Amino acid sequence: MPDKARVPIIMQHADSFPDERTMEHWLHVLHDLLELKLVNDPHPVRYAPINQESIIDLYRELFQWGSEHEDDSLTGLISNILGFDHPLMEKYTQLRTRMEMGIRQKLELEAMASGGDSHYVR
Repeated sequence: MPDKARVPIIMQHADSFPDERTMEHWLHVLHDLLELKLVNDPHPVRYAPINQESIIDLYRELFQWGSEHEDDSLTGLISNILGFDHPLMEKYTQLRTRMEMGIRQKLELEAMASGGDSHYVR
């Protein structure tokens, strides 16, 4: 997965940036793929050999800011390009919350599997 510092999409590629409709389509597809990764259904996408990113890594790349001064997260990108009130903003805010819950559950299960409450994440 690329390093956030190497993905300043807006500034470096502003001349070749996709139109709004294309951007919306890409974001809908990405959202649906991430949703599939979160569900427990045995969908074939979950078992693809090139689909091995952890939810934690995906969360970091998509939702964490690269610095404290600039929101270069995916929701920041949506807000800057499509507007804060765009329907995709709500979809990705809900997705971020679901990913956070999934990460918390994963960490709790790992702590229980390790056999000690000293590593329990609260």
